[in-house]
Amino acid sequence: MKKLEIRVERPGYSLNRFKEVFKELSEGRDVQSEEYIAVSTIEELNRLLSPKRLQMLNYLKRHQVRSISELAKKLKRDYKNVYSDLKLFEELGIVKLEKKNGSTVPYVVYDELDIKIPLYTTP
Repeated sequence: MKKLEIRVERPGYSLNRFKEVFKELSEGRDVQSEEYIAVSTIEELNRLLSPKRLQMLNYLKRHQVRSISELAKKLKRDYKNVYSDLKLFEELGIVKLEKKNGSTVPYVVYDELDIKIPLYTTP
């Protein structure tokens, strides 16, 4: 089962982590690669994984579609909005768009999204 982790991280955490990894690499140490998406706030997470976007991902995971148009019709959503959501997810690596028989066919790359929300004791 292929999982993608989506983390809510404090602003600046990713930059600090990048600095740590860069230092470790500069010192010749092995660094384990991490594949995840980071957002800054729960509100950002909610926008990224809105109910309609989650519905689309779930539908694509359970059903094969032949085109973005077919997907939009099945979901009863505007083509432009579905296309926009798919392009966002493609940029994030969650969805793959492949050309087949003159149509663009969307696929979900992952089987599961693993959401990590830390509970901070200080602001």
